[in-house]
Amino acid sequence: VRTTPPRWGHERETIRKEVEHLIKRIVSTRTDITKKYSVWFKIGCAFASEFGEEGRKYFHEVSRFYPRYDSSQCDLQYFKCLNYGDKVTIKSFYFYCSQNGIW
Repeated sequence: VRTTPPRWGHERETIRKEVEHLIKRIVSTRTDITKKYSVWFKIGCAFASEFGEEGRKYFHEVSRFYPRYDSSQCDLQYFKCLNYGDKVTIKSFYFYCSQNGIW
């Protein structure tokens, strides 16, 4: 159930491009921005809220630099994030990027 207003096509595309740009920086620097469970959960919820199932790939890309990354655990976590609802926005992802020198 979506509680935030739907985004127009151009706004959604702008956000997608921003997120993909930040993820490229995370990948190129191999930065783990998911150091704590609470941060990991919020990032997953941000992707789930903004992109739904399509955000799963972003969650894996960001999560894989955690030293104990496990793809099956990541999938399970994303399922939980999808069911959490729209309580977290994509701004949380931007915040954690900023905190880790990615933004």
